[in-house]
Amino acid sequence: MGMFLQSIMLAAREHGLGSCPQASTSDYPELVRKELGVSGQLSLICGLALGYPDNNDSINQYRTNREEVNGFSMWFD
Repeated sequence: MGMFLQSIMLAAREHGLGSCPQASTSDYPELVRKELGVSGQLSLICGLALGYPDNNDSINQYRTNREEVNGFSMWFD
């Protein structure tokens, strides 16, 4: 599922869209089913927000600290 979402997110970015995976939707399946009219026969695994980002909005300026690649990987020739 993660790779499927990643592919959609990368394709969206290519078309100028932003995205945000929403795993929390699986914590409230009945609420999501009611609002979206989703059958109880389907499993809700996650959601995906998709749209045009406002790159000037302060929330879109937030950045978390990231480990450098060499801090969690080893490369062999």
